[in-house]
Amino acid sequence: MRRRTSSAKKRRVSTESDKGAEASPTLRCAKGVEVLAAEYLEEGELDRAAQCLSAAMTLGGETEEGGRAALRLGELLFSHSSDIEQTRNALEIAVRLLPPGDAERYRAASRLSQTLEYLHDLRGAHKALEIGLEEVSGPDQATARGYFLCLIQRSAILTRLGEVAQAGELLVEGIAAADKLGHDFAHTLATLKLLKVQQSLCVDDVKAAEAGLADLGLADNPDPAWVTLRAVSLVFQLDVLGRQHNNELMRSVMREVHTVMKDYKPPTDVAGGGNSVHFHWMGRKPLFVMVYLASIVVTTITGNLRDARAYAKRALDLIQRQLRQSRGEGEPSVSSQYAELVCSDYHVPLLEHCVGLHLSAFDFPSAQECLLLGIALVDASPERFRDRRPSWHLLLATYFDATRDAAATTRHMGLATAFAVRDDDRLAVVLTSALLAVRSDDGAEILAELLASCEIVASPDAKIVQQLIEGLRRLCAGDISGAKDLVTSLTGAKSVSKRLGAFVLMATAVCCKGDAAAAESDMLLARAEKFAKSMEDKQLQRCVQHLGRDDDSSIADEAAQYDEAVAVAQKASSHQKLLQTWTDDA
Repeated sequence: MRRRTSSAKKRRVSTESDKGAEASPTLRCAKGVEVLAAEYLEEGELDRAAQCLSAAMTLGGETEEGGRAALRLGELLFSHSSDIEQTRNALEIAVRLLPPGDAERYRAASRLSQTLEYLHDLRGAHKALEIGLEEVSGPDQATARGYFLCLIQRSAILTRLGEVAQAGELLVEGIAAADKLGHDFAHTLATLKLLKVQQSLCVDDVKAAEAGLADLGLADNPDPAWVTLRAVSLVFQLDVLGRQHNNELMRSVMREVHTVMKDYKPPTDVAGGGNSVHFHWMGRKPLFVMVYLASIVVTTITGNLRDARAYAKRALDLIQRQLRQSRGEGEPSVSSQYAELVCSDYHVPLLEHCVGLHLSAFDFPSAQECLLLGIALVDASPERFRDRRPSWHLLLATYFDATRDAAATTRHMGLATAFAVRDDDRLAVVLTSALLAVRSDDGAEILAELLASCEIVASPDAKIVQQLIEGLRRLCAGDISGAKDLVTSLTGAKSVSKRLGAFVLMATAVCCKGDAAAAESDMLLARAEKFAKSMEDKQLQRCVQHLGRDDDSSIADEAAQYDEAVAVAQKASSHQKLLQTWTDDA
């Protein structure tokens, strides 16, 4: 051991060393073992290749050669093994031993970050990328690909950690660096600009997102890598148009997206200095998931619910096939588990939309299927989807309310309340509780209790919600005149969110019903229902219909169909599985 320590300096010889310098016998032996490992890899002998690389890493010791052997071992394990600890150890050694600015150090930092992200260690993942980028003022032509790979991953992790401003600064830095490198890095530059658009949408800066899309200048380029960027940019454009309520242009852009995706083939490599971390890595199926999500949102907002439900069914089938393919047979590799984790970022919100659509059509079997799959994905990565758990409990409460299971509804409302940490989530719980209360026999008492809940929510909408709930409480108690006085004053309130606006319209419409303003009531109800549809809020739609309609034969027929659908749902085995969901959370 003493001899290894004293000769450490002599062994710190570059494996790309000067022609006149001669590597030590140990390092020459390490290189020979690496050559043998490469031969085993070509023959598909992965276990023997891993043994050779492990030996080369040991022989290389605390040198660059040892670091390069560690990287090759780590990459082999990442792609073909499920041994995550051994993968992590090899990549940590590579990051530590390889010099700053080295292309292979960037690769090692990127893979280590992905491994730690899979382990839900976001701080550790960010630290690995920070080390990978340290002591580097900017990329050169030879190492730029790895540099941008780490920069983009680091920006994404910072966003996930809530450090949005720092993530944006990194992207701006990357855009400037890619611009300096010229035409060869045009694809990287476009990717970074598109990521900046995505970040603007995440913080609701629609004007910045719109300006960013206009600045992209993506021409019709048949290269699959550029086609991928074109498809993603159109999806982001749909998001912008949806927030601007431009339904006509949304339909046009959606047709363009589908035209682009019709003959889409995922790129095998990227021309123009691209990287393998964002957008084109998705391949055909994951990119289609993103397009399906956009298509469902657009068709729902524009009132074409039949097409929206058709997209939902096709999307569910695609997700299930994709998961089966990624899991395959035997133990999944670290890379396939990481890929599934990243794809779940798109799957989970898509499944949320699908649940609402199926509930609105009384298609409880499809709603059950989406709920079970979505819950499995959220449960597999509790830290990654911590912020989404309240919304999934609210979805379960909505489902059980629709299928008339009062105990399960109450349980999941309680869990949604327990998990709601953010003010937006707390407000969503209060509003959902109000919707459920309005349809119950003791609604006035429940709404009175909800008034106190509004006081703990530090949201600009909290006071409006409080006044609205008081109006609904008076309505349920039979004080129609008092309810009308409260809620009508809110119809012109400024800065009322779209969802609250729908509540206000609904309450005002119900207050007007039965008096001289019946025509006004019908108009307000229609507007409230349109609002609810545009937000895909099925609970609100049902509440509007429940409070706003008079009994007639068509409603009686609908009720009979609904009763039959509920009876079928309650008998299904998937209904029982949902009843057992998240039983340990209480």
